[in-house]
Amino acid sequence: MKKSLALAMIGSMAAISQLSAQVNIYLAGSTAFRANAVRAITNLYGANITSQNDGNAAHTYPTDVTGASVVTFTGTIPSLFSSQTVNIKCYWSGSAQGIHSLCYGDILPFLSSGTSGSATLDNHAVDFTFSDCYQASTPFNNYTLVDNTVAVLPFVWVRNYGSSTNLMNLNMQQLQNALGAGKVALSYFTGSTNASDTNTLVYFTGRNTDSGTRVTTDADTYFTGSPKIWEMNLTTGAPFLASTNQIVGSYGYGVGYTSGGQVRSALQQTTTNMMLGYLGYPDAAGKFGTTFGNSAIVSYNGQLPYTNGLVMQDNNAAYAIVNTTNLPDFSPVYTGKYSYWCYEHALYGGVNNAATANPNAIVLYNYMVTNGVDSDLSKLEANGGPVTCIRLSEMKVQRSADGGAISTK
Repeated sequence: MKKSLALAMIGSMAAISQLSAQVNIYLAGSTAFRANAVRAITNLYGANITSQNDGNAAHTYPTDVTGASVVTFTGTIPSLFSSQTVNIKCYWSGSAQGIHSLCYGDILPFLSSGTSGSATLDNHAVDFTFSDCYQASTPFNNYTLVDNTVAVLPFVWVRNYGSSTNLMNLNMQQLQNALGAGKVALSYFTGSTNASDTNTLVYFTGRNTDSGTRVTTDADTYFTGSPKIWEMNLTTGAPFLASTNQIVGSYGYGVGYTSGGQVRSALQQTTTNMMLGYLGYPDAAGKFGTTFGNSAIVSYNGQLPYTNGLVMQDNNAAYAIVNTTNLPDFSPVYTGKYSYWCYEHALYGGVNNAATANPNAIVLYNYMVTNGVDSDLSKLEANGGPVTCIRLSEMKVQRSADGGAISTK
């Protein structure tokens, strides 16, 4: 009897030991920043990453999963957690929704295992989140979250596959009207009285209200009100007025796309209809070129966010891949000539305040905000392309609110 009891106790202790060897960290938030976040995470694992899972059995590591909405990574991170197995579980829900999740304790469906193809869910609260907007720009302010900025994220306006090539520039005054109207004549932007311009409609697509990209877009254009958002039928190439309200928990995030990847797909769709949409630069870089008809990044207030090192088709140059000696020059952003950008924030707290927050998550959080993201932005993407965000140390200007006044540092 005593022997059985001793064996049971040993088994229990072994189980506890096994559990303590597992580190589980739950991330949510920005879809526009996820490519950079995923790169920072996988670079932190380095050679010690053992698997990744976005629900597709074919997407074993190092398959690119930066477009996945949900992904779990498994391996060890000796620099932070010794020999413990570390599972970093990501659910890229959108910036505003990530802040809501911290403030209201949302339980999100993370993938439990890093084993490729596993569909088992781990329904869990969020430890920390990345956001393209300040907490104050959202309705979710019942808790003051711990907030650190980690990078600067440029945004861009993109014309679609079927657009006319003379659609080359937008300004904030035009957009204040166009976003609310949802569709306007091409001549509104070109000034042409040709029948081809006056009789051609340009449809506007965009994100629902969980998106920091949308928050930044509305703030930078000084748009107020509810935009009419058109989506693209990916079979017929016909635009339709969005009407489906996204509900998470008990909160409605309105109509519009739930990720930048969905906006990009709509803009890439083969069609004769014209559409404009906004994207975080990481969702646009290298994703538009001659393969996608006349799709291209267009100037905003007469300016592009870079001056060379192009990785997409835009107003001035055909599609080109950069190399290590020709990285994008984001000087229009960091000198204040291009205003369509935001700070990328990392936040934690809320319901799981500093006193009760997952201590392992805080270790990872502190690494990300002090070193993990910034140092990673000096490196090239795995495919040879450039990083798609700007280091804080490069910025010569600053702002204290989304879309706020820009001043020198």
